[in-house]
Amino acid sequence: MDCNVTKSEKENPSRSIRTTISTKEQKELTAKVYEADLFDNILGDFLHPGGPKLTARAVEVAQIAPASLVLDIASGRGATAFFLSRQYGCQIVGIDLSLKSVSLAQDKAGELKGIEFIAGDVESLPFRDSMFDVVMSECSFSLMQNKQIAASEIWRVLRPGGRLVITDVFLRSSISQELKTQAIFASCIAGAETIEGYIKLFCDAGFLNPYVEDHSMELKKVGYQIFVTYGSLGAFSAKLDKELGAQCATKGICSTPSIVWQELFKQGKPGYALIAVAKPGNL
Repeated sequence: MDCNVTKSEKENPSRSIRTTISTKEQKELTAKVYEADLFDNILGDFLHPGGPKLTARAVEVAQIAPASLVLDIASGRGATAFFLSRQYGCQIVGIDLSLKSVSLAQDKAGELKGIEFIAGDVESLPFRDSMFDVVMSECSFSLMQNKQIAASEIWRVLRPGGRLVITDVFLRSSISQELKTQAIFASCIAGAETIEGYIKLFCDAGFLNPYVEDHSMELKKVGYQIFVTYGSLGAFSAKLDKELGAQCATKGICSTPSIVWQELFKQGKPGYALIAVAKPGNL
C-alpha cells in the first residue's frame, strides 16, 4: 500500500449544515466522556478495543525497545503508559486533554522513574522537534478535531526514522456531514476516516511506508459487551445522556440520541484497525 490514495469528492458546499457545538466545546465534552466511568465496564482500564493484547501488538509493530522514548497520546489514566513501563522498560510521556485523568495518572505514578504525564492538546504539542522515537495513539486519533494539524505535530516531534502507530475506528463507507453534526458524543465514529483516508492524511503530513492490520473483531467484542452490560445500544446512549446531562445543559446542547448512534453504524459500517507509518530517516 502506497501513499497515492485517491482524493474523495468534496461535500456539496451549497448544502446547509447545522453546527451545534464549537471545536473547544467538543474537546471539553470528549474529555468528560472519558472521565466518566461509563466505559470502564466495557473496555476496562485501557479504554480501547483490544485492551493490552492489541497494545502489545502495537508495541511490536512500533519496534519499541528499552531505550525508546515514547509519546502516548490521549493517555487517560495511564494504563498504556504503565503497561509499557512494566513490560518493556522504556521511557514514556503521556499527554491528555483531561486534567482529571492526568492528575489520577500522576498520583498513580508517584516517584516511578521514566514515566511522566502532562495535560495538553495534540494539535499543539509542548515538545521540541525530533524528540520521540515512537508516538502511540489508541482509539484517539478519530476524536481529534483537526487531524491535519495533529498529524503534522506528531511528525514534528518524532525523530527521523521514528514511527507513529495508531489503533482506531475506521469507516468502510462515508458518513453524511449532516449526521456528523448530530453526533456530539459518538465522535469516535463520526470523526473516523476510511483506511485510505487515514493513509492519505499521514502521507500528506510527510510520513511513509504505511502498514495496516484489520482488528475489527475487537470492535465487535465491544458491541457485544455493550449489549451484555446495558442491554442495548439505546440503553447505553441513555446512560451516557444521564452521566453527562449537566455538561449538556450548561452548554445548551444534548447528547447523541440512540437513533444517531444506530445511523452512524448503518452509514459508516465501522471497523477497527492498527495503522503504522514512519517519518523518513534521512532528514
